[in-house]
Amino acid sequence: MKVRENRAITFLVITLLLIDVMVLGSHVIMGHTLLDFSTYGDASEFLSLADNFNSISPHFPGYGWLLFLVNIITFRFFEPAYLAVGINIVFQIMGGILAFWIAKLYDTDDHKALFIAVLIVIFPFQNLFLTLLPLSDSFKLFLSLAIFYCYKTRKEMLVIILTAILVSTRNAFVLSAFGLSLLYLCERRYRLFFLSLMAYMPPIAFVLYRYVQVGDLFYYLNVDRYYMTVDGTPANIVRFPFYFIIQLLQQSTVGLLSLLYQFPYLFLIIIYGYRLLKKRDYFAIFFSGLLIIFLISSDARFAYATISRYLAFCVPFIFPIYLDIFQKNFIFQNKYFRILFSVYVLSLSFATLVYSLMNFPESNLSDFIRNIKPKFLSL
Repeated sequence: MKVRENRAITFLVITLLLIDVMVLGSHVIMGHTLLDFSTYGDASEFLSLADNFNSISPHFPGYGWLLFLVNIITFRFFEPAYLAVGINIVFQIMGGILAFWIAKLYDTDDHKALFIAVLIVIFPFQNLFLTLLPLSDSFKLFLSLAIFYCYKTRKEMLVIILTAILVSTRNAFVLSAFGLSLLYLCERRYRLFFLSLMAYMPPIAFVLYRYVQVGDLFYYLNVDRYYMTVDGTPANIVRFPFYFIIQLLQQSTVGLLSLLYQFPYLFLIIIYGYRLLKKRDYFAIFFSGLLIIFLISSDARFAYATISRYLAFCVPFIFPIYLDIFQKNFIFQNKYFRILFSVYVLSLSFATLVYSLMNFPESNLSDFIRNIKPKFLSL
């Protein structure tokens, strides 16, 4: 049995490497340069931290400091952008192995566990595109999977330590730390509740560190300086749940197309949120649910890329969905629904991957929707 499992993991590693080679090869064929990799999205901020840990960034610097540490260990031999991509591939593969082990905890056979592991890592395909850039997505996905695996195997101290590391990578993940504390408090596990407060140490340290640097105690809360609307006014990042749907519908065709793209994820959030409540899966509800509420309460400009992208990190929430797909349970019992849903989601995800590659480094989901608007109107 162990031999078969080892073969499955080996096959998984080879599969993920081949997929990575295909995507990176597409970048090479299309003539994308080191500068393109270094300036895409938040990459420039992470890479500046890789060169100088004292650089100022609107995000918590955990991932950037990881790059800095590896950069020092390797004697600055590699270009920071290439170093980041190499590190991301390592975390991607480690995340795939963790996803395989989690699936096995649910008594899933090797073949289904293998498929689930691959999908967790690369789907939606835009996540795969982002994973192979100097961004923190791969690291965050690995941490999310590691936390879930440790929770399922009752390694509570590792859950707390890994949550503290996850929090250090992105400001919004403070919600996951808060959810973990809330979970232990509701379960009356007071010792773990007090230990979970350790997860707040990184953000507190970062806030104080940034205060010493720039003299602004609320530096990480002043997001209006980084997220602006089209006319240059500050964007209100957080609204009430599903407010962005109203905004998208007000944008006519562009909004409608964006809503069509997001619909599968919104549908699953609602259906499985209710199901997890009924099953009393409080870890999924508290640890991922608060982050999901933040995502679906985002401003439309912010929601373009965050719902499909960040939902991937809500592993305790997402894993039951993949299990049901492969085990033909719950809403996936109907064969025609499975086929229709799979074709719909896969085709849209693949389209965004192709668009992202073809239009790199300017590409993002909102650009994709705006560019296909004229074709939609001509139908």
